[in-house]
Amino acid sequence: MRALTSQEEKKVLLGILIYFDKLCRKHGLNYTLHSGTLLGAARHKGFIPWDDDVDVAMPLPDYLRFLQLDELHDNKGRYILHEARFEQLNHENYHYPYAKLEDRTTFVKYSNTFDKIGVFIDIFPLTGYPNDQEQLVRLASEMQKLRWKVFVGVTKYKNPFKKIISSIISKRYKYYRDRMIAEAFSVNFTKAEYIGNIFWASENDSQKMPSYYLKSYIQLEFEGKKFKVVSNYKKVLDILYGDWESIPPKEKQVTHSMKTFKK
Repeated sequence: MRALTSQEEKKVLLGILIYFDKLCRKHGLNYTLHSGTLLGAARHKGFIPWDDDVDVAMPLPDYLRFLQLDELHDNKGRYILHEARFEQLNHENYHYPYAKLEDRTTFVKYSNTFDKIGVFIDIFPLTGYPNDQEQLVRLASEMQKLRWKVFVGVTKYKNPFKKIISSIISKRYKYYRDRMIAEAFSVNFTKAEYIGNIFWASENDSQKMPSYYLKSYIQLEFEGKKFKVVSNYKKVLDILYGDWESIPPKEKQVTHSMKTFKK
């Protein structure tokens, strides 16, 4: 295997994103660049200089249709989909409640987690939020607790006690993962006034956005290519980051702890 430079890794990520975009265009599926990738497109017209991942999000109905695409059920090609219902097809234990699209010609060595996967992009479902505020706070709080358990189960620890806790929690990963999915997908999407990535919500930060944001899309430049974003992407960034147009100080410019290789 050959180690990839940061620029080579970003080229691989862009290739996965281009493949994902082509699939969505071919099948008439909506999506939007999301989180740091949306921020990068809006502020840098590409990757945030110190960032090294790609996030996209899809309205729940489109996300569920995406998971059914024939192209993604052939796990012998260059790109392979990881998601709870693909565990048997991929012969793996997949801990996360959302999907990842991997370039299988690569390998990533993580220093902090037990993940065994190549370079990938995250694909999040944008689900409906309860219209009742108390129910929303309860759901967001529950997601926060379940998310902690999911990530503890894949995290490497040096502390012997934490190692034991991680091992115990990891054995129940399917329960925590499937509960997150069931809770998130149980809210009536068509009647929801607000939507968002509930998997990353917390009791104090639901990251909710009006559901009508998903009615309209435009193209935004990212690394010389055009990709879909919701028309109200600046308002989405306001919700997610506040003062997103300002460059953060050096101490907050954090990258992920991993090394990437070409097989």
